[in-house]
Amino acid sequence: MLFRGEIMHLLTAIFTFTIIVVASNEIAKGFQKLKLPLITGFIIIGVIAGPDLLKMIPRDSLNRLRFIDDVALAFIAFAAGNEMFMEELKGKLRRIGIMTASQLIVTFLVSFFLLLFISERVPFMARQPQAFKIGLALLISTIFVARSPASAIAIINELRAKGPFTQTALGVTILKDILVIIVFTVAFSVSVNLINGVPFDVVKVVIVVVELLASIALGYVYCQILKRLFSLKMNATLEALIFLFLGWSLFGLSHFVEHWSAEHLNIRFHIEALLAGIVASFRLTNNTKYRLHLESLIHKLGPFVYVAFFTKVGADIELNVLVDYWQIAIYLFFIRIIALIVASITGSVLIKDNLKNTLVSWTPYITQAGVSLGLITIIATYFPQFGVEFETILIAVIILNQFVGPPLMKWALIMAGEAHQKGPHQYDGTRDVIIFGLENTSINLAHSLQQQNWKVKIVSCEQNRDLEDEAIEDLRSLEIIHMKELNLECLKKLNMKAADAVVLLMSDYNNYRAAEIIYEHFGTPILVVRVEDFDQMARFKKFDARVVEPRTAMVSLLEHFVRSPYATSLLIGAEEDKEVADIEVLNSELHGKALREIRLPLGVLVISITRGGESILTHGYTRLRLHDIVTVLGTPEQIEQTRVKLQF
Repeated sequence: MLFRGEIMHLLTAIFTFTIIVVASNEIAKGFQKLKLPLITGFIIIGVIAGPDLLKMIPRDSLNRLRFIDDVALAFIAFAAGNEMFMEELKGKLRRIGIMTASQLIVTFLVSFFLLLFISERVPFMARQPQAFKIGLALLISTIFVARSPASAIAIINELRAKGPFTQTALGVTILKDILVIIVFTVAFSVSVNLINGVPFDVVKVVIVVVELLASIALGYVYCQILKRLFSLKMNATLEALIFLFLGWSLFGLSHFVEHWSAEHLNIRFHIEALLAGIVASFRLTNNTKYRLHLESLIHKLGPFVYVAFFTKVGADIELNVLVDYWQIAIYLFFIRIIALIVASITGSVLIKDNLKNTLVSWTPYITQAGVSLGLITIIATYFPQFGVEFETILIAVIILNQFVGPPLMKWALIMAGEAHQKGPHQYDGTRDVIIFGLENTSINLAHSLQQQNWKVKIVSCEQNRDLEDEAIEDLRSLEIIHMKELNLECLKKLNMKAADAVVLLMSDYNNYRAAEIIYEHFGTPILVVRVEDFDQMARFKKFDARVVEPRTAMVSLLEHFVRSPYATSLLIGAEEDKEVADIEVLNSELHGKALREIRLPLGVLVISITRGGESILTHGYTRLRLHDIVTVLGTPEQIEQTRVKLQF
């Protein structure tokens, strides 16, 4: 009966926590609108739902959910190893190696000595023996070294940053998170003896070395298990569950070995599961054909694992401890910042970086997340006598890093001149389109757009494709511009800033050159690209381009005619007197007004509203905002009247 009761308590805890996680996943999206990371939102929602505020999940239920920590930490280890793809780091290893060594050694040493200096102010270190303080300083210094590869990659992708500064920052971030696990394994073993007052013993050093070797060996074994798993053809959901179970089993095996060795061998033999997971993932990524398979699985599972883990981390925080010791969290935050600045400047000087990059070289390494929280959780669980205070204060430091780190990294990449953000665009009241490429398609498209009151230019910068006689006759009514070179200066002469749409009908090479310049310098809202090679489509997506591949486009069109003939006819204009158009809301007087309060032309149908890249299903009470994209259906006259209403 006791066992049955415990099972029921566990199932109740899982069910309750699942509801909280689902809510956390939705509510935390609001934090992104405040330019804050999702992880910060998860932690805050966990705090609110936890035992100290809404009490939606009691403290004893959280203790029953410790297996979530093990599953998530193993997943984080697999993800960290997968990021270290050596093929991408060739040619940059010297620069990355020097900066990594500086970050690892200098950050650790500066943090260690500053922590000892203020140890009497830290609650769980004050009035403790010197050996105890040294042990804890070793552990905290190791945590201060850790970074967040996921945050760095997200920011770099957002800014489309590229260059030596970006490459170094990303390489150091990934490599450092692998090395910090090895450092932690050594520091943890040494600290356990110092904190517990066990005298130094050479045998302990040998045991630490054996523990490291055993962890690496276990990683090799799990690499083979994962290879076998990925070679089997099975249901994707089943594969994901087995993958997560294997991660959990790493920690389960580590706990078993530690308890068994303590009971039967009178020593605590600790296998570092995080290190084993990273080794397994690293080898799978670099020495097998399953790198993309692993990357895809991590990408699919990541959102679910992170929301559960970080929400639980927030729920584990004890607010009374945080309120009592928030000043200590700020002290520790600034200690880490100081250590990072000293380490980064040292590394920049050694690699002979320029002054501008040197001054901002510390900013990419502030943000912390998965690995750091994982190490904190391990320490807090192992040392219950001060674990609550330790975990709460260190998590507060990480939250501060999450607030400060991403904006500073963005600023640094922009300062380094390696960010490639979308340029500004201003609507001038006229619908302008520029078509690159002189051929039958561009001429027909130009005439069709002219009939809908677009101002059209055709730019010819390649050898003209074979034109039909009828098309040559039609050239007389079009504005044709011949351009010898495709560069920024030439595009500026076209008055690109006024263009509301650009259509690229050239070779893939020239299309890419033009798309990159247009995206970065002019921010044209609508960019349409026709590709010749299907494999090139993904390259243009980062420019927010609408990509058309003629062969697949025709198949897709025919498919839509079969599945939804009336809607397809409307979209391509096959139905007489009916068109579909996207209109941006530029009339400031309409901001905040509901659709039912706006007198749109009779007969116009509002199909949807796109806001921030997401489509909104509309009704009469849907309120417009400036720069919403309103998709409407109507006659050309009705659409033009609607355009005037929404934009002027």
